[in-house]
Amino acid sequence: MLKEVVIKGKKQASPPSHKDDTRLATLSELKHYQLIRGDALRGWNSFLIGLRPLINGMDFSSERQNFYVKRELNSPHPLPALIFVGGMEVDAAYLTTLDANTVESVEVFSKDDFGVVAKPNFNKGVIVINLRRIEATPISMAELKSMLPKRNGIIYNVQGYTAIRSFYSPRYDAPRSQQSTMVDTRSTIYWNPNINTSKTTGSASVEYFNADGVGTYRAIIEGIDKDGNIGRQVFRYEVK
Repeated sequence: MLKEVVIKGKKQASPPSHKDDTRLATLSELKHYQLIRGDALRGWNSFLIGLRPLINGMDFSSERQNFYVKRELNSPHPLPALIFVGGMEVDAAYLTTLDANTVESVEVFSKDDFGVVAKPNFNKGVIVINLRRIEATPISMAELKSMLPKRNGIIYNVQGYTAIRSFYSPRYDAPRSQQSTMVDTRSTIYWNPNINTSKTTGSASVEYFNADGVGTYRAIIEGIDKDGNIGRQVFRYEVK
């Protein structure tokens, strides 16, 4: 008895070619055919310039800005070749913007044996540029959410509470004889952020000393009640 041998393998995906497009599947590889690998086109700043010398059965006409089968250039009215990029019909100028790193291969058909592709469009010869396949890899929901922009959201780290700062006020309880040479030049006379009104009368009073400067002083009173209503009052008085 022989032991069972299990061989597992992964089917290799076929490289992209003209057969992937039903419109181009009739093109024959038996003759008048050339395959150019994408690696041969790497390093060119212009894909069109790099492709022109690699095609054997066709020439590029600088005057008409298109590819032509060599025997067509001798006719009075030459028919240009058809160009397909990723299944899309394009003109030769499109190839100047094509990135060579995205190209898998280039298939050149100097003759359309069945006449299904080139003949209805009054063309001779077909150039098929196959683009590389991009393999899709699954991602998790967390990875998907990380890619989405966070809208209407702000991350804010709370810094905690700040202690109430005390406002400096000069002490006038010392004897006046010791203050005869001192001059009070304060610009802000009094500030108190924690004044509570009476629960019965709703009023409050404060006492402070003015500076030595004479003129008009401005007092600003701002506050908030238990219901969240904001109040503000500004008045002025004169010191002579």
